[in-house]
Amino acid sequence: MQTARNRRKHRTSEIPKTDKYKKQEIETSAAIQARADHAVGCVPHLLRAAAAQMNIVTLNIGSGGQKVLLFSNKQGRRDANLAKEPAWEAKIDTTAPDQPAGKLFVFVKVNGAPRRLELGRSSTIEERLHFVFDLMTRADTQALNELSEVDAVAHRVVHGGSKYSEAVEIDERVEKEIDRLGSLSPLHNPAQLLGVKAAKKKFGPTVPQIAIFDTAFHRSLPQEAKTYAGPFNWIEKGIIRYGFHGSSFR
Repeated sequence: MQTARNRRKHRTSEIPKTDKYKKQEIETSAAIQARADHAVGCVPHLLRAAAAQMNIVTLNIGSGGQKVLLFSNKQGRRDANLAKEPAWEAKIDTTAPDQPAGKLFVFVKVNGAPRRLELGRSSTIEERLHFVFDLMTRADTQALNELSEVDAVAHRVVHGGSKYSEAVEIDERVEKEIDRLGSLSPLHNPAQLLGVKAAKKKFGPTVPQIAIFDTAFHRSLPQEAKTYAGPFNWIEKGIIRYGFHGSSFR
């Protein structure tokens, strides 16, 4: 007799892998689009300028991959709502199979049309991002006339600790906190901080950089849910249950 667990496992195993990956991609894109919306709400002058064309770049940076999307509102629209689908996107995955020796594929979509380019595998995160940013204005992969048309950059940051409960504009203090919390998220926060610095360098210091923290959504967890069954000094050291993937819930 099949148990409910076995039935669920059986149903899951019948889903083709391609469909699973497609579902994950949709969920990820929706979460990143939500982060772009958070960025708009976080910077007051973007709301005031919503009647004009507005362009928000979102970064989802990890140690194994980098994803950059561009969201725009429609020209002349009287609200700050961005289109639900990105106008432009680029993705690098260092773990993907069948890539040329010493090279990384860069997958680009411009208004849904796919392109594939190559980049040196030994490149740094900054070099990869600068290469991708430049593609936004390159003739065959163009989405913008020039990078100065970008109004803000939204960064997914995995760990915001117990300090951040909403999206914040990144300044020196926020950068230091992201760096400090790298000890709790060593595979993500350091790489995402590199993304912040690369974007600042490319787009300039006047373009707002916004951090949207995975942990922010879960700040309302009650104390008994946050506390692990361990020594009380874990709490003093910041070792509690934070919760992740918060932007996927919004």
